[in-house]
Amino acid sequence: MNLKEMRKARGMTQAQLAEAIGVTATTIVRWEKGVVKPRPNHRMALEILFADSKPKKTPKAKKDNEFVVILLLSAAVLAAAISIIYFQ
Repeated sequence: MNLKEMRKARGMTQAQLAEAIGVTATTIVRWEKGVVKPRPNHRMALEILFADSKPKKTPKAKKDNEFVVILLLSAAVLAAAISIIYFQ
């Protein structure tokens, strides 16, 4: 499945996906059209978001999944900041 198919299987709009992983809806459009590819950190967020092959249909499950993505992205940003400070 490509990104657009995975997003639609989850019942997400481009804006919802963009918000879940911290990019703009325009970025999602560009990824889906193949104009550009997601950066490694965004690919990781997409893999986490779409890790379960079965689409989640309940609003609570979708919110839980978005929370996990936000939590993991926050942890990645914190780890990057710590490594920058530590290795300076």
